[in-house]
Amino acid sequence: MTPQSPTTPGKMTDTVPGFLGKILWRKPESSSTRGKEGLFDTKEKLQTTCQEISRCVLLSCPGPHAIILVLPLGRHTEEEQRTVALIKAIFGVAAMKHMIMLFTCKDDLDKTLSDFLEESDVDLKNIIEECGSRCCAFNNKNADEAEKEAQLQELVEMIEEMVQKNGGAHFSDAIYKDTDEKLKRQAEALKKIYAEQLDKEIKLTEKECDQGKISQGEKEEKIKFLKMKHEERIKDIREEAERNIFADIVQRIRNMLSSLWHRFFK
Repeated sequence: MTPQSPTTPGKMTDTVPGFLGKILWRKPESSSTRGKEGLFDTKEKLQTTCQEISRCVLLSCPGPHAIILVLPLGRHTEEEQRTVALIKAIFGVAAMKHMIMLFTCKDDLDKTLSDFLEESDVDLKNIIEECGSRCCAFNNKNADEAEKEAQLQELVEMIEEMVQKNGGAHFSDAIYKDTDEKLKRQAEALKKIYAEQLDKEIKLTEKECDQGKISQGEKEEKIKFLKMKHEERIKDIREEAERNIFADIVQRIRNMLSSLWHRFFK
C-alpha cells in the first residue's frame, strides 16, 4: 500500500494481520511485548502455531491485562475473522473483554479513523464491537518522536481504561490457570533439588576440610562459590521451569486446535 493509493475499507486476501500475543502490563512502565506476524497464518504448520501460542501463554502467565490485535488499515481479510474465532475457541469469549484493535498504516489514510470505520464492512464492524469498540491507529512511516509518544500514550490510556473497567483483573482461563500451577510446582521442585544439592556440596566441602584435604580458607572460598552458584540458579529458575513444561503446554494447545484447524483453514 502506498500514499498514492487511498486507503478504503474492504476485504483483501493477500495480507495476514499481526497478532500481539502479549501485552502491555497494567503498569506502562513495566510494559513488555511479544509480537508475531500471522499467528494463525495458513502457511504455518499446526505445530508451529501451537508453539507460538504456547510461548505467548508462558510469557504472559498468569494472564495478560490486554490482548492487542494488530492489522493494517484497509486490509481487512478473512484471516482476522479466523484469528478472532480461534482466540475465542481456545481462550473463550471472555478474552474479547481484554482485546484492543490497533490499526497500522494510519499515514495511508485519507480520512479520519471514525469515517474509515463507519464505511467498513460488517465483518470488521462486528470484530470492533466484540472488542468493546476499543481501537486506535498508528502512523508507521512519517511519525516524529512527538507523534510516536502521543500514539503510545493513546494506546496506554486505552489499556488503562479497559483494565479499570475489568476491575483491574488480568485475563485468565483454564489454560492460564493450569500453566501457572505447573510453573509454580516446577519452580518449587527445582528449588528443592537445588537446595538439597547445595547442602550436599557444602557438607562434602566441610568433610574435605575436616580430613585435611583443603584448608579452612579454601573451604570458606568454596562454600562462598557454591552459594553464589546456587543464587544464580535460583534467579534462572522461572526460565528453566518454562522450558521444562513447554512441551506439555504445546500438546494441550495442539489437542484443542487439532479439531478446529481444518474447520477454519480448508
